[in-house]
Formats: sequence, C-alpha cells, structure tokens
Amino acid sequence: HLIHSLKYKHQPEIGIFLGEIMGKELAASPLYQNIDYIIPVPIHHKRRKERSYNQTEKIAIGIQKHIQKPIIKNNLIRTIYRESQTTLTNRPRWKNARGIYKLLRPEQLKNKHILLVDDVITTGATITSCGKELCKANNIKISIYGGSHDEKIGVRLAGFPKGFCADLNALQKFLARRAPGNSDLATPRKE
Repeated sequence: HLIHSLKYKHQPEIGIFLGEIMGKELAASPLYQNIDYIIPVPIHHKRRKERSYNQTEKIAIGIQKHIQKPIIKNNLIRTIYRESQTTLTNRPRWKNARGIYKLLRPEQLKNKHILLVDDVITTGATITSCGKELCKANNIKISIYGGSHDEKIGVRLAGFPKGFCADLNALQKFLARRAPGNSDLATPRKE
C-alpha cells in the first residue's frame, strides 16, 4: 500500500521514508561501500508532469541520506512513454520495457559502481532494460535496490524479505531461470 500511495496518491514523502530504510540496509553492507553514484529508474517527462515527481528519485533521496553518494538524474533517461504496466502480465511487460531508455553520457559512468534504484521490481523487465542501457558505459558495475512483489526474488538474491540488493549479473541469471529468453543483458565491457 505504501508504494501505491507514493505513486498514485501524491505522497512523495513515503518515497524518502522507504529510501531511508533501504539506505540503512545498504550502509550496513560491505558490498555497497564503494558505490559511486545512485541512479533512480527514470520516468518519461509526460509521467513526471502527471505525477509532479519521480517516485524512484524520492527513494534515492532517502538512500542518499545514509550512503552519501551523488544522485544522477539526467544521464539515463526514458525516451518512450507507455501506459502503466500494472495490469500487464509477464510477456507484455518485457515487450513494453525494451528500448525505452537511453544513456546520454556513458563516459560519466566509465569504471564506476552504480546503484540502480527502482520502487517495485515485478518481472525485472524495467530494471533489465535500464541495465542494458547502462552497460554501454565501459567497465561499469551495477548493483540494484528495489522493492519486490515477489518474495522469492528478494529472498533468493539477497535474503531481504521486502526488497533486494543484487549485482546485475546475479539478477540476470536469476531472471533467466525464472523467465527464459527474457534476460539478455550484455556483459559489461572491459577496456
């Protein structure tokens, strides 16, 4: 209900609150001590106009209070507007998420460790599409934090019952087992 209120009931303060909870978990983990930037999953400018804010940016602000890393909001952008995916099943979600993000300045993320933040990870389609685009930056490491409707995803990847942190490669492998053919992320390039 909190995510629903954050997204659809104009309660952005919920995002900051949830981000602070997530940030405490991240700050306590040695795996996330070397993050360089926080990148919230972008929303299309039309959706931002409808909602007046990006809920994942609010979550990122809460996380930032605990890990003190810069938030980058204008490098990974959403280029295609689509209706909400809330009523869609797996396959249409994956189809909807393909090719909708663009990385504008890959050089800014070269050799960096990114924390990609999403509000809810249902099928992994959105986070995977973002990850594919972020992988255009040379030698990037991508870690993920997001809520999950599927308790199995959270427990399997990181042991968190309400959300999860994971290296993108771990997510890719898990999603490939869960929905074969859907997770085809490129391996980060090395120089």
